[in-house]
Amino acid sequence: MSLNHSVAIAETGELADESNNLTVSERYKAFELYETCKFKEADRQNIVTPDRYRFQVVDKTYAGRNFEENGETVYLENETQIARNIFETWTSNFYSSDVLSWENSNRLGIGIEITQTNEVWVTGNICGSGQTS
Repeated sequence: MSLNHSVAIAETGELADESNNLTVSERYKAFELYETCKFKEADRQNIVTPDRYRFQVVDKTYAGRNFEENGETVYLENETQIARNIFETWTSNFYSSDVLSWENSNRLGIGIEITQTNEVWVTGNICGSGQTS
């Protein structure tokens, strides 16, 4: 599912939550992950589902070429640097870090699409245990 979304946003050239005319929630249902991935919020009765909460993070960076980031020229030469760049972007962004901070979310599916121009499009989809009690 994450790879499918990364390919779709790379084709459109835009970081977006929707792809292929499907919302995040609709993609979880289409990939038969909606029930499997919902979970109970830690220390609360609230059930966390893809249609009520953000279950996805996205980012775009570049591999093996110069690009501008925060007013500086950056060059990421290997997969470790690319992964670190994406991780730092996700954890420093309020919305992305919020998605990644759910205590009962125990899986993160990652999809990566690298274009011929070395754009790296990444989608991360969270998943809980499916336990709601």
